[in-house]
Amino acid sequence: MWGVAGQAETPDAFWGPRGLAVDKNGHVYVTDTGNKRVVVFDGVGNYITQFGSGGVGDGQFDEPVGLAVDADGAVYVADTWNMRIQVFIPNETSSEFTFSHSWTVSSWESQSTDNKPFLAVDSQGNVFATDPDKFRVLEFNSTGEIIRVWGGYSSGIDGFGKPVGIAVDGSDHVWVVDSGNNYLLRFTLPALGSESVSGGNLPAFPTSPVALTLDTASNQLVDSFGNAYYRLDEAKSQWVPIVPADVVSLVPEGIVPTQNADGLWVLAASDGSLLYQWNEGALLWVASGEQPTTAQ
Repeated sequence: MWGVAGQAETPDAFWGPRGLAVDKNGHVYVTDTGNKRVVVFDGVGNYITQFGSGGVGDGQFDEPVGLAVDADGAVYVADTWNMRIQVFIPNETSSEFTFSHSWTVSSWESQSTDNKPFLAVDSQGNVFATDPDKFRVLEFNSTGEIIRVWGGYSSGIDGFGKPVGIAVDGSDHVWVVDSGNNYLLRFTLPALGSESVSGGNLPAFPTSPVALTLDTASNQLVDSFGNAYYRLDEAKSQWVPIVPADVVSLVPEGIVPTQNADGLWVLAASDGSLLYQWNEGALLWVASGEQPTTAQ
């Protein structure tokens, strides 16, 4: 751990640090928002360099928040109240950074406390920015051309309540922290020009003992290992428990999940007799007569 409260009297004297990123060399980048700068450390906290100051010119900041580093070491900074994203290029040792270019994000005009946009970069160099006040995510290419936008206000998972943190994993899935709805959402982006990233009024997530995220390619809710537990029905009105192959093999052909009078998901025979019941606390189908178990 490193850092103290301060006004940049020392490299690690921070005033409201917000964004954090790590490059391929293990260097740590911090947006020191109140001091209007970006500070760079090695992996154990030794100071390397800093760049930025207060102002509206190239390389200057007014409320820098999110930042991201691409595979070539270019640093993207959300210069929020100047309504732009600035890009900085490192020298060979990443000990100095030079302003490269910037582009305007006009929707960041608000100076509300909620307007704290964060950034991420994928393997193709595309830049993702949360737009909290507009309840959406913006995607740009590395020169600032808009590629696509998705979101809109929602209390469900078809939009956002307040998107803040954002990250891209090694498979180019986009992860968004929706602090307004207390969700962590994972998006699998379709090819450009195809179907939208999300659509329709989707229902809220079902109760679960583990974190589930939406795989938009399959409309399934999956855990961090990619195991799918629910699928979205055709009407996009409810989440239906998925019946795994080992259970399918034990019930008559054609049996599908239905809800009983109590709203519980069951697998029932043609005569109405109960075969299996879905245990949402363990995320598994329990055979009739067995005692449900609790997920560990």
